[in-house]
Amino acid sequence: MSRRRSSYSPVKITSLHLPNAGWLFFPVNKMRQIHWIICFFLLLPSTDFAQSTASVLSDRICKNWKMIRLEEVKKSLATDQAAGEFVMVLHPDHTMVQGMYPDGLIPSTWEIDEQQRMLSIKDKQTGLVYQMKIIKLTAAELVLQDQSAASGLTIYYSTK
Repeated sequence: MSRRRSSYSPVKITSLHLPNAGWLFFPVNKMRQIHWIICFFLLLPSTDFAQSTASVLSDRICKNWKMIRLEEVKKSLATDQAAGEFVMVLHPDHTMVQGMYPDGLIPSTWEIDEQQRMLSIKDKQTGLVYQMKIIKLTAAELVLQDQSAASGLTIYYSTK
């Protein structure tokens, strides 16, 4: 029995050519390059936009704030002198200190929910978390409403 030799040899296929749809197919290495370029341009704007919108409130709130007034349903609880001793210093690394200078400052951490405009402050010493609604935030003024107080406590701060 004699073996017949085949005239075919293995060929590495690097591209697919069709007579009528040749423009649809590229060589394999070109497809990989185009794939990565498309992925890069599709993902680049979305990550840049997500980072810029998520940090707007965080960037604005990172300042030294001094309490000017404390109100409970349009009834002022603290005078300007007593409230002026209370400070709140928020740092960009989400750490902060708050309290009065003669009594000492309490270390805390903070987070912001951009969608609901909520500031969460966690006291490092006691572990308590305070939820504050951001009513107003400008370059010189911050107004917070304490969500844990049933009586609607509003705290007014100005830049120090």
